[in-house]
Amino acid sequence: MKDMASFSIIMVAVGLIAAVCAASILSMGLVQQAHALTKFFNCVTYIANKHQSLMKNDVDTCFNKEFHGSSAKVQSITSP
Repeated sequence: MKDMASFSIIMVAVGLIAAVCAASILSMGLVQQAHALTKFFNCVTYIANKHQSLMKNDVDTCFNKEFHGSSAKVQSITSP
């Protein structure tokens, strides 16, 4: 009976550790995405302040620079 109680405690501890590890890994992924979004806005702001104008190509360049997984060109809604 004592062995069964200690086994249950160990299994609960292992489950909690696994849950904390999974939550940590997921949150790290979200933080990296948020950091890339911040870098994207910083890039767009820098170009807009430097040239006093902002073109669609500038936005696309910043987007492709910060979000490396987007190999396809992003097209705006208004483009044909």
